[in-house]
Amino acid sequence: MIAESTPIIWEKNQLIGRQNMDKLSLLLRSALAEMRSLLLELRADVLPTQDLEQLLTNLADATRARGNLTVATSFQDVGVVPAAVAMTFYRISQEAMNNIIKHAEASRIELAASTDADGVTLHIRDDGRGFDLCAVPASCIGLSIMAERMQKIGGDLRIQSTPGHGTEIKATWSRPQEESTHG
Repeated sequence: MIAESTPIIWEKNQLIGRQNMDKLSLLLRSALAEMRSLLLELRADVLPTQDLEQLLTNLADATRARGNLTVATSFQDVGVVPAAVAMTFYRISQEAMNNIIKHAEASRIELAASTDADGVTLHIRDDGRGFDLCAVPASCIGLSIMAERMQKIGGDLRIQSTPGHGTEIKATWSRPQEESTHG
């Protein structure tokens, strides 16, 4: 509707026409990012072929467009990690981003990942409204699914949130001892 009405509005008021064009541009970028994300999800064979940094970068791009918020990324020495670990971190990040867009009323997200000889660490922080972890209804299963995913790979998930002060998620996975000492 915006695309159809903009030429008519442009003739009457170029300022409003320009605002409509800006809205249309944002909607198009959002739709494109969402389409890319959906296409990746539909092609189950593609996701496991991407490394952790690629997966998180694609997710950050889609979140920026979809949520119209700032997503700052920081990847330090994100090397090769087992596919199951990369997919777990991707799914946790995906759930976190969806929750932030849906509930947090945030304007900024910080997404960081790093690897070292010991394992992988993922941080997700938002400046949203936060929540009381003890008051999350049992019907809201996203947080418990995130914890279950980390348990399946032998990792740890920590969530800190305070109403009015945003939320921070930290996921860590440690390499098995023989893997970290032998490469």
